[in-house]
Amino acid sequence: TRPSAILLSCAWRLTIDSFAGWTPGFVKLLLPPRQSRGNSLLISIAESAAEIECARMLMERDLAEAMATVRSGKTLDIKMRARNRRDQAYMGRLCRRAVDRLFAVAGSQGNFDSHVAQRNFRDMVAVSTHVAVAWEISGATYGRVAFGLDPATFLI
Repeated sequence: TRPSAILLSCAWRLTIDSFAGWTPGFVKLLLPPRQSRGNSLLISIAESAAEIECARMLMERDLAEAMATVRSGKTLDIKMRARNRRDQAYMGRLCRRAVDRLFAVAGSQGNFDSHVAQRNFRDMVAVSTHVAVAWEISGATYGRVAFGLDPATFLI
């Protein structure tokens, strides 16, 4: 879950709270109703915030269920482990899409190394390529377990 938590943290730093902070005046400039770009900016922020929140809810649910299972003295069965691994990888996809979208709406100022968007974008790319959150592996593993097959990976 460590890479998933890092993904969530990177994405969270680029939500509406920090976005307004690193684009001073930019959002206000685009907000008048006649400016369609302002609406698309706000829609991008809303969609990214929703994806990040969905990723957080997945993580909280999986952690709560895993902790409840362990507290009851049981171990996580293969189906729960496969689902949790799938969810961690999907969280990565959600967070990566959210950050990619926010980076794109940051405009050219986001390309500077000194800009917070650039740092968060690089962090997201680095973490989202970790094998623990590789969708192709986790998705296939979940599918194999769901159909009663051997997971065919040690990453479970």
